[in-house]
Amino acid sequence: MPKQTETQRKKAVDYIVIHGRKYPIHFGLKTINEFTKETGHDFEQIVALGKPELSVEAFVTIARLGLKDGARRAGSSEVEPFDEDELWDAFDEEPSLIFDLADLFSDAIHPIVTKLNGLIDEDNGEASDPNPSSGSR
Repeated sequence: MPKQTETQRKKAVDYIVIHGRKYPIHFGLKTINEFTKETGHDFEQIVALGKPELSVEAFVTIARLGLKDGARRAGSSEVEPFDEDELWDAFDEEPSLIFDLADLFSDAIHPIVTKLNGLIDEDNGEASDPNPSSGSR
């Protein structure tokens, strides 16, 4: 796979408007990994069927981490734009943000799950056929 340029990497983020300002956000494997380390959630639970069921508290944490990773990927000077208390306040002021972030999260997780399931299916296919025939010997 060709290496992405800095410009391409910066474009690989979504944006969310919070308090009238646009912030980069990214929900990828790094975000999920950080989330599992911080909360003790199981990785498989997060990506199960691409539709994770998280508590609101857990969702605030993953939103914070997604904003942090989005800032990193976009090259923003704001390393962590919001702490969790600020996100709770933003959700209180604008509850629709929860749904906007949930949609972004689901949209980001679905392709990851699809790719991982494809790898698992490939591995299972290889493992289930220990003596593949090549047709000629």
